[in-house]
Amino acid sequence: MAAVTYTTTLLVKATPADGRAIEKELAFSAEAAPVQIDVDVPDSSTDLEVSCLIDFSELKLLMIVVDGELTIETNDGAAPDDTIGMGGSDEEVYVWTEEDEDTVVLTADVTALFLSNSSGSTVRFQLLAVYDVTP
Repeated sequence: MAAVTYTTTLLVKATPADGRAIEKELAFSAEAAPVQIDVDVPDSSTDLEVSCLIDFSELKLLMIVVDGELTIETNDGAAPDDTIGMGGSDEEVYVWTEEDEDTVVLTADVTALFLSNSSGSTVRFQLLAVYDVTP
């Protein structure tokens, strides 16, 4: 049986004050369905566990969007492999692709996320990850 290939498209667009937009569409294909998470994290949440499977070594695209301050820990809330602080008091978007020269914020495979919110209000957490299961 032939493997199913999933393609995820990322549209990057910037519109400066003069209105002349610059945009670029990037496509990422993999033989695994993208990981998609969209969850509201209530205020005063500590280590809210969210199931998430990401093969770090085969990652092609990682996008995280938050609309407030949030701490993201991977694999264990007490002794995480990675701790990512996002949002401050505002929205934040993190995008990494396999084309980037910078290293991704993850350093290990992910089996779960632990989300903590002390912002004073509910924070929306969104994640999209594309990785290949057969490199």
